[in-house]
Amino acid sequence: MLLYDRRRHPRFRCTGHADVLLTPDASLVPARVVNVSQCGCLIELQQSQRLGQSSGAELTFKVNRLPFRMRVQAAAIRSETLVGFQFDPLGERVRGRLEELIQELAAAER
Repeated sequence: MLLYDRRRHPRFRCTGHADVLLTPDASLVPARVVNVSQCGCLIELQQSQRLGQSSGAELTFKVNRLPFRMRVQAAAIRSETLVGFQFDPLGERVRGRLEELIQELAAAER
């Protein structure tokens, strides 16, 4: 389901497994993807974490059979388990797969 708000890029609800490698302590936290957009995603961590605004991490996730691995920064900390991450600049290949995923999610909404 498309989430309507004032963001530049629409977010689409989805589900998928994720792993968040938190820096600088290299803690690996299992998680799930709640929604995704061209510039970020909302992640539900399976373990409570105290993250600061702009905390860095490496995010690995799979949605609709498409795998992703990217650097992210915490942008919206809703709770100790619900975090909105902003993608760091993406390479061309990852950006292309992300666009493909968003097209699939948008088509499923029609």
